[in-house]
Amino acid sequence: MRIEGAPVVAGRSRIGFGAALARAVRLSFRFRGRASRPEFWYFFLAYVPLVLTLGYVENVVDQDWFYTLGTVLYLPWLVPFVSVGVRRLHDTGRSGWWCVGVISCVGWIVLTVFWSGRGKPEENRYGPPPG
Repeated sequence: MRIEGAPVVAGRSRIGFGAALARAVRLSFRFRGRASRPEFWYFFLAYVPLVLTLGYVENVVDQDWFYTLGTVLYLPWLVPFVSVGVRRLHDTGRSGWWCVGVISCVGWIVLTVFWSGRGKPEENRYGPPPG
């Protein structure tokens, strides 16, 4: 599947920051298929500061109503993050069930290594490579 508007370099398309965010949100509930490294990491680059900022402001404000507001702002971004993470694992040839490993501190380290790995250039059981 070719990413619209993305130039192709060495057989794989490159995706920009805005296109990566739009694609991750558009495919929020799609846990099949594959996501390229740039697609995942650009979304991660937007997601983590959002979560850290909300957590910091919640601690500073320390009001019950703000915890509710923070949850309302945070939860819509959780599903796209998990889905793009699962699709990224698929690109490396791994099952999306590896995301269950985030329950432990070691799980985050393992997932980060898996997410950072090169995607398989050939088609695998999760579909053709992105781009």
